[in-house]
Amino acid sequence: GRHDMANVMVVGNDPVRAQLTTGEWLTFPPMVDRDEELIELLQTAARRAGHIEREFSETRPMLELQLRDGSRLAGAAWVTPRPYLTIRRHPLATTGHDELVARGMYDEGIRSLLRAMVSARWNGMISGATNAGKTTLLRALMQDVGPMEWPVTLESDPELRLDELLPHLNFRAFYERVANSEGQGELDLSELSKRLKRHNPTRTIVGEVRGAEAITMLEAMSGGEDGGWCTIHSRSAAAV
Repeated sequence: GRHDMANVMVVGNDPVRAQLTTGEWLTFPPMVDRDEELIELLQTAARRAGHIEREFSETRPMLELQLRDGSRLAGAAWVTPRPYLTIRRHPLATTGHDELVARGMYDEGIRSLLRAMVSARWNGMISGATNAGKTTLLRALMQDVGPMEWPVTLESDPELRLDELLPHLNFRAFYERVANSEGQGELDLSELSKRLKRHNPTRTIVGEVRGAEAITMLEAMSGGEDGGWCTIHSRSAAAV
């Protein structure tokens, strides 16, 4: 079933390649008859998906957006010989510490330490390579946020979805907005970080830190409320 799929890769009208959560690769019939149809499909997705309307065109040849089930879609054309579509499935589900300990991600001792860090309002960063389970671990940690708090998440795209996954914990989500085709309406993470202070967050969780978000994350973690967390794409603590 589609729930066993972890990654889907499409090159134009070639057969579709899909990787299962077990790591096995399968091949399916082509999604489209012609390469141009894949571009049209991506343009439709860009208009309809996400919290903002996006454009996929020669002037914006790389597309990234979040699908409703939490999967991440990436498209490329014009800067590539043929159009590409890649989907990374990120099921919208919370996994608790019990399950992660059972899976062997960490042991009981580490679980106690992690829960104590959240309760004691330590700031933390979760580092790891692609598909290492950073978001899964962060979602598990956030289940220990106190019910009397008003935490916020700050992200470029809806990925953590803690407001949906943990509705009893008062999470509020803020997303940056890119400028429209006229160059209007941009609101980046740095500006959001300054303005959301008026919403009295008890802690700020910054989504994936890949570049300029590092400054936003540092501001959020040193802005008065302790207990901030983020994920960062890095293979080790030393590299962070």
